[in-house]
Amino acid sequence: MTVQALPKAELHMHIDGAIEAAVGYDVVKKACPDRLDELFRTNDNGEIEYNYDDFIGFLNCIDTVAPLTLQTPDDYETLTYSYLKNAAQEGLVYCEMIVCPGMWHKSDTYDFADMMAAFTRGIGRAEKDFGVYARCKATLERGSSTEAVEKNWWATKQIVDNSDHPYLVGLDLANYEQLGDIPGHKIFFDYIEQHQKKPLLVSMHAGENAGPQNIQDAMDAGAKRGGHITCVMEDPALLQKVIDAKFHGEICLSSNAFSKAVPKLEDHRLTDIYNAGVRISLNTDDPTFFFTTIGKEYQIAQDVFGLTDMQLVDITLMAIEDSFAEDACKVKCVERVYDLIENAYNYTRQDVVAKRGSGKAADQPKLK
Repeated sequence: MTVQALPKAELHMHIDGAIEAAVGYDVVKKACPDRLDELFRTNDNGEIEYNYDDFIGFLNCIDTVAPLTLQTPDDYETLTYSYLKNAAQEGLVYCEMIVCPGMWHKSDTYDFADMMAAFTRGIGRAEKDFGVYARCKATLERGSSTEAVEKNWWATKQIVDNSDHPYLVGLDLANYEQLGDIPGHKIFFDYIEQHQKKPLLVSMHAGENAGPQNIQDAMDAGAKRGGHITCVMEDPALLQKVIDAKFHGEICLSSNAFSKAVPKLEDHRLTDIYNAGVRISLNTDDPTFFFTTIGKEYQIAQDVFGLTDMQLVDITLMAIEDSFAEDACKVKCVERVYDLIENAYNYTRQDVVAKRGSGKAADQPKLK
């Protein structure tokens, strides 16, 4: 059995971080050619890729390329469909996309309703064509400047207006993390909770490039999941709280290595976090900007960190179970996981249930 054939799910993928570098290059070449060398480079294989060396450089790239590339609803629909198509070929069953209403806060033409309509079209086409399911989390962005606050209030009210959309299932808080910054953004989440038309569950980027306290702050703010939680092992008392609360960690291996949230990939505590009993998922974060795919993330988890096939299946099922999707969608996704395994391998769903999470080589399914 190959890792690439395993069923997969992810809960932390920024759709604006899935813009192919070649596509972004062509757009920037037309819009601001003087910035090409700043934003792009050519790798050893002669391929165009994004050019940055640290997290601030990454933010500069994505904050420039995304608004230039995603200017109409059709752009979002095309990107959504393309990403889900490619990921489905690597076994993706479910994806929870992080979408940014604030991207259009200055637009006179479009608003978040137009974005959601585009995502719905792209998701619907991908589900029909490839059997992959997806839902959306709307993110607010960290920031205390007057412009950032105004942008977040605009996005907050747009989220409330569209909170009954069937494909909008959750909220997030993203962007560059500062220690202790979550309480200052709680006012937006409280407003949404008070005015939303249906409940939207919350995840927050926390414990990525700031300390464990941000994970605690996210839990205190009502979050059910945390983006990254890279440093959770640094605080044993917090680790136990995370385990007891079944607080889910959205692990992003390549992202954490590129952003220097960990000194190098091998220093990530993935195995320790999983073995401690934390519920986790594997995720691409901003896939094209971090030169990864969902298949690569699962492969890294096995090749670098030694997770077995059945441990990876366990992680996929945890992702689906802890997703913010409606129950009917979760049932379909779990069935899809079992169907993929039964159709390709000599394992029944009863085998999967019995051996889920097994670290024994003898318990790994074999190709038929």
